[in-house]
Amino acid sequence: MEDVSSLFDRNTMVLHGMSALFLQFLHPGVAQTLVQSGALERDPLARLRRTGELTKALLQSKPDAKRRFGVIHVGIDPEQILWVLTTLVITDIDAHALLYGPLTADRAEDLYDAIRPFAADVGITDELLPPTYEALRAYYWGMVRSLEFADGELQSTRDALALANAIFTIRVLGLRPVWLIKAFAAGLLPEEGRAVYRLRWGVSQRLFWRVVVALLRLRPPRPGVTSPPEEKCGG
Repeated sequence: MEDVSSLFDRNTMVLHGMSALFLQFLHPGVAQTLVQSGALERDPLARLRRTGELTKALLQSKPDAKRRFGVIHVGIDPEQILWVLTTLVITDIDAHALLYGPLTADRAEDLYDAIRPFAADVGITDELLPPTYEALRAYYWGMVRSLEFADGELQSTRDALALANAIFTIRVLGLRPVWLIKAFAAGLLPEEGRAVYRLRWGVSQRLFWRVVVALLRLRPPRPGVTSPPEEKCGG
């Protein structure tokens, strides 16, 4: 099995951190836990940094990855932990595909195999964990397309909106670039996610997103990042 950490770099992390968080908010249990803790709303930038650091630790198989994950997601049951872990894996692979080209099916499976022991360590049983990367992606899309996420009357949707608002109103150099952050989030999320967060996806947002992706593609990747393969994985 190859070193899957070489497939990811600082450019993919720019895309991955925020998209993983917005997807995590869509899970009713995860959103409720985060709202009750109040930690994200108090310091959303710290949560974004921790999400990126955790994924880097996971991909590099660092010994403290389990501790970091446990600190961030204490009190969450195994089903919710599975969703959090799924968002980390899927968003990283999708970010790599967007910037450098899709992974081969074998490489995607290698990444998933490398993380499986960690999943067991944090309480995700073999019965709960999808057996293959393809099954994990099917689980991901099943969750995203669930009507439970799209019903604006549900408390879970109100929780997700409250958490997202903490990200949208982050201060950057003393300013609140709400439009820019929302346009960035709209580009990161699937259509179902944009609907829940009521994000516009018009001409101006699409143009902004294309510029962001183009700039990231021009930014030199970390040495060792694998170039796009020819064989594409499904999803």
